[in-house]
Amino acid sequence: DSKGGSCLMTYDLEYYKNKLLKKYESSNAPYDKYMKRYYHSIGVYEMAMKLIDIHKLNINPEKVMIASILHDYSKFCSLEDYQNIILKYNLDKSYNELDPKIMHALLGKYIVMDDLEIYDEEVLEAINTHTTGNENMNPLQELIFISDLVELGRTEEFFKFYRKLAYKDIKKSIAYYLKYSLETLSKEQKKIHTYTINAYNYYKKYLLKGDNKYEQVVDCLDHNIVKDVKVYDAREKATLYDYVIVCSTMTSRQMEACINYLKDDFEIRGYEFADSWTLIDLDDVIVHVFKEEERERYGLDRLYASMPILDIK
Repeated sequence: DSKGGSCLMTYDLEYYKNKLLKKYESSNAPYDKYMKRYYHSIGVYEMAMKLIDIHKLNINPEKVMIASILHDYSKFCSLEDYQNIILKYNLDKSYNELDPKIMHALLGKYIVMDDLEIYDEEVLEAINTHTTGNENMNPLQELIFISDLVELGRTEEFFKFYRKLAYKDIKKSIAYYLKYSLETLSKEQKKIHTYTINAYNYYKKYLLKGDNKYEQVVDCLDHNIVKDVKVYDAREKATLYDYVIVCSTMTSRQMEACINYLKDDFEIRGYEFADSWTLIDLDDVIVHVFKEEERERYGLDRLYASMPILDIK
């Protein structure tokens, strides 16, 4: 058994490569076109395994192999094939209006189930979201999504940029690509799938990292009527973070609200909430929120006095 039900998967790479090739051969696609897509799928598998090694990811390599090789399994299906799937699984009629570029992904999982009797939920969802993305994807979904974009067969500078970013930070590379996709589709006045909008709204918090991040944090905290905000540049003094923000507020409720506001726009590594002092860890930015009357007693401003204070708008 596997998550989501029994699964008749085999863990043989050549088996799935052959299944994919036979599926493409049975289509009406030109040989050169489907062979290029076939080698792309192998490239996605190789990139996924490379990223697992780089980031030491704890993801089942057998599921990675199956999802990678089969992510474009239904790429060359006919419109009639897709319509039959919509009818068979009683899917919403809106599926008929999908752009063909994403139809193969959102309907592909059903075709994989029918043809290959694969029912593993993680594998199917990775196939399902490899083009659009979605909010809060699991590690396998994220891996297939970004590997599809940056596999080594894609040699243009556009793809090299995202590949270099993925080698450093998968979530950040996903966020930047989703931002680009939304901006491009909007300019071209093309319909944007709900999954992609949800994905960007979730992953945009990974964009806010770097020298301007402290400004974004301060802007976010302004919603909570914080006062006496000071930003200390810790880059020369600390190794685990770059900036420290110290600010004051009137009530414990407002301190708790700071956490909730920051959760909406940033990845919070952790926080400690107390009646008079809250610490919020945003990885490279540390935020201290004090009740106004307690800030002087704790004396953090004196502790950070040797660090440069940054101007904020």
